[in-house]
Amino acid sequence: MKDSSLASMRERLDGLLTAPRNDPEPFSAGRYVIYGAGSKGRETLSILRARGCDVTAFIDRSATGRIDGVPVVSVIDPAVAALAQDGCTPIVAVFNPGADPLPIHEQLERAGFRTVIGVVEARQRLAADDAYWLASTAAMTPSATDAAWLFDTLADDLSRATLLE
Repeated sequence: MKDSSLASMRERLDGLLTAPRNDPEPFSAGRYVIYGAGSKGRETLSILRARGCDVTAFIDRSATGRIDGVPVVSVIDPAVAALAQDGCTPIVAVFNPGADPLPIHEQLERAGFRTVIGVVEARQRLAADDAYWLASTAAMTPSATDAAWLFDTLADDLSRATLLE
């Protein structure tokens, strides 16, 4: 590890920890698909509809049919690629500790979606109440001291870069 690389990453961390917080922009009226037809997917549908957003479909590994009038398509259905070509934006609404989000994002990107909104960004942009996530925003956000400690504890540049992202 180069000292200059670590120093530049440490400067970036310090900048992130001291920068004024900008709340993410809420979802604009647009066309969305929700990945995950379980309880969080259904809650996401309600929140988006209340904000005037159009939800075109659910994408799910195992569910089929319709939920509140919205079709549920399999992740391997050719309709998924068509949704990507039509300019829909997927929102991942899988809140399950057994579900790895990386393969979900990769699958959506392979289907042609240009932007994938993950669960953390969705939580921020939906401005859902804390019941949606079972914990308050404060409880899910590390303090600057904790973030700096974690950064200093990580053993390699890749881990530190991942933390910064």
